[in-house]
Amino acid sequence: MTVHILVTARQRTAAANLDHVVREARASQAFGVDLDFDAMIWPLPRDRGRHPSMNTPRALYFSRNPPDGKRTHVHHTKRAETDRPLAQPFCDLLKAYVRLADANNPRKMLGDYGNMIRAGRYLHDVLEPKGYDPCLLTGDDFQRAFAAFEAGGATDAARYGMGSHLSRLAGFVVRHGIALAPVDYPNPVSGRVLAPQHRMGREMEAAREAKLPSEAVLDALAAIASRVTDDPDIVLMRTIELLVCAPWRIAEVLALPADCEVTQAITASGKPVLDAAGEPVVAYGLRYHGGKGHGWDIKWIPTTMVDVAKRAVADLRRLTEPSRAVARWLAAHPGRAWVPAPWTGADPNTILGTNEVSIIVKGAADPIAGRDFIVKNRLPHRRVGVRYEVRLGDIEAELLRRTDEIPEGHEGVAREDHLLLVPAGFFGAARVRRSAVVCFLAYYEIQNFLTGRSNVRSVFERFGYTDADGAPLRMTSHQLRHWLNTLAQDGGASQVDIARWSGRKSVEQNATYNHLTGVALAEKARAMMNAGQMKGAMVDMAERLPPVDRAQFLDAQIATAHTTDLGMCVNDWSLAPCHHHGSCADCCDHLVVKGDATQRSRAETLLAETDFILAKAREEVAEESYGASNWVAHQERMKAGLRAILAVHDDPDLPDGTLVQANPTGALRGPQRTLDGTGPA
Repeated sequence: MTVHILVTARQRTAAANLDHVVREARASQAFGVDLDFDAMIWPLPRDRGRHPSMNTPRALYFSRNPPDGKRTHVHHTKRAETDRPLAQPFCDLLKAYVRLADANNPRKMLGDYGNMIRAGRYLHDVLEPKGYDPCLLTGDDFQRAFAAFEAGGATDAARYGMGSHLSRLAGFVVRHGIALAPVDYPNPVSGRVLAPQHRMGREMEAAREAKLPSEAVLDALAAIASRVTDDPDIVLMRTIELLVCAPWRIAEVLALPADCEVTQAITASGKPVLDAAGEPVVAYGLRYHGGKGHGWDIKWIPTTMVDVAKRAVADLRRLTEPSRAVARWLAAHPGRAWVPAPWTGADPNTILGTNEVSIIVKGAADPIAGRDFIVKNRLPHRRVGVRYEVRLGDIEAELLRRTDEIPEGHEGVAREDHLLLVPAGFFGAARVRRSAVVCFLAYYEIQNFLTGRSNVRSVFERFGYTDADGAPLRMTSHQLRHWLNTLAQDGGASQVDIARWSGRKSVEQNATYNHLTGVALAEKARAMMNAGQMKGAMVDMAERLPPVDRAQFLDAQIATAHTTDLGMCVNDWSLAPCHHHGSCADCCDHLVVKGDATQRSRAETLLAETDFILAKAREEVAEESYGASNWVAHQERMKAGLRAILAVHDDPDLPDGTLVQANPTGALRGPQRTLDGTGPA
C-alpha cells in the first residue's frame, strides 16, 4: 500500500515564499550584475571587495564549518581545498539574505557579510535532521545554533554579535513568511555586557589592559624610533609615530595627502598669543579625511608632540616621493606605465629581451628573472632559440594591472597626492622593489610590524624588546587611539573637545574609549576637592576637619569612582552592591560635572520622563492602587534631584568642570531609608 503525505496549504505557502525571496535575490544587482548566484564563492567587485586599509580583493564563502571546529575563513580570497558548500535549500536562503541585505543597505565594513554567513553556518548545522529546510525553522533551532557557537568559547562581545546576527536572520525568515511555525528569537545577550561599567574587578581590569598599550610597549616604541635605519622600518615607524601624536583611525592615516600640514596663528581677543620669547604661538595640525562619514577636517597636534609629527611627515614625504613621482607620470600619461630610462614613454611596439625586462621589473639585469616574468604572467612573446622577445606595451599592461587601485575611504585624494605611496616589494623580505608599480601602504604591513606573524618577526622581536615573562611585546594600532582618549579624559578635556579631536560625530561614543580606572577617577576627584573645584556637603564636612584627618576622610569617602549618565558616582561597589542603582539623581554619593552638555541633556530627558511617570502614579493613587503612594514618593524625590542637577548646570557662578554634590540629603549608602524617604535620626 502506498502512503501519500499530503502537503498542507501552509507548507505550500512557506515554500512559495522561500522561492519568491530566492528569485528576488537572483534578480538583484547587489555585488555585481554578473555574480554567479549558485557559486560557493562570491568574488566581490574590485570597488567593493577592498577594505580602506587593505589592498587584497576579497570574496564571500558560502561554505560549511570545518570538521575540526576551527574557525574558517569568512571573506578572504584564500581557499581551503576541504571546503564544502552549504546544503540546499538553506544555502539559497542564506545567499538571498546576504544579497538583499546589501541591496537595501550596502556595508562598507565587509566583515559584516562574513559574520552573517558565519551565523548561518551554525544554523545550517542544526538543520541537518530536518533536511536543511529553512521552512522548518523554529526558535529552538536558533537557540541550539547559538549554544553550538558558545560551546567553542567566546567573549561577551562575540556572543552579543552572534546573537544579534541570528536574531536578524530570524526576523528575515518571519518577515518573508518562510517558516511554518512562528519564530521568536531575540538576542539572548544584552548589549549591557559591552558597557565598561558592567565589568568589575579582575574582569574590568583585564578588559582595560587589552584595550591599552602597556608601559613597556610605549617605552619600547620610543627607543625603537631612534634605532630604525632601513627605509621600510622608518616608513612604518614614522606612521606609528603619527598614531601616537593624535587619536587617529588607521585608515585615516593611510589616506593622508602629502600636503597635509596646516599651521594657524593662535589669537586671543583678536590679538596673537605670544610665547615666553615673544614669538607668536602657532598651532600645528594635519589635514585628513575622517572615517565613518566624518569628512575633511584638521587633526590638531598637542604642542609636546609637534616636533615628533613634523619629523614623521618629513621622513615619510622624503621616502615616498619617488613613488609619488611615478604616480604623477601615470596621471599625465593615461594608459601607459612608467618604466625606467631609456624606455620611459617609448613606442609600445619596442621589442625587449629578458635582460631588459628584468631591469624594468626588478631593477637589475637577470635573464632568468626576465624570462620567468614573461612566462608566469603569460605575456605574448616570441622565442628565437633560447631568447625571449616581448613588446614593451605588453610589459606595461602587466605593470598597470599590478598597480593598486585607489582604495575605498581615500575619497578626494588623487593617487599622486597621497603621502603613503611605496613601490611594490618595498616591505618584502627579499627587498626586491618594483619601482614601476605603485602601491598604497596597507594595514597588514602595520600589523606585521607590530605583532608579526608565523614567518615575519615583529619590530619588538627584531630589536629584542620583551615583557616580564620574556615573550615579545605586542600591540595593535587601535590601542593608541584608546590610550590617547584615556589621557584626554584624565587630563580633564571636555567631552566635546575629545569627540572633535577623535573625529567622532557624537560625544556618547567617547565612553567606549575611556579606560580610566575607578581608583584613578577617585584620585582625580580628591585632587579637585583639594584644589577647591568641588562643592557640596561632603566638601563642607571635610573643611571642618583638622588637616591631619582630612586626607583620611577623603580617602574613605572617595575610595573609588565611576562615571554615570548624569555625572560621577563615588560609591565603592567592591564593598557592596548599590542599593539605589538607577536612582542616581536621588543619591548623596552622586557628583555632577558642571557644564557637561551630554549629562545635562540626559538630566533633561529623565526629568521629562519622570514628570510623565509621576502623573500616571498620581492617577493610581487617586484610584487607591496598592503601593502607588510609595511610587509617587520615589518619583517626587527623583524629580527634585533632577531639578537640582539642572540647577547646577545652569548656575553662572560655577566654573565648568566643577564637581558638585547636588543632592547631599539624598539616599544614604545601604538600605537605611525609611518609607517616608528620610534616613535614620
